[in-house]
Amino acid sequence: MFYHNHRVFMGGKRKGKTPMELATNSVQKEDWIELLLKKIEI
Repeated sequence: MFYHNHRVFMGGKRKGKTPMELATNSVQKEDWIELLLKKIEI
């Protein structure tokens, strides 16, 4: 689910945005894998 919510759409009217960007109106500056690695680190 993390990948689905933080990946960038490649085509269509949402091209260049992630589902989280669309839901929260904020910009995701890092790639989804970098965000995941930060979340895993304790």
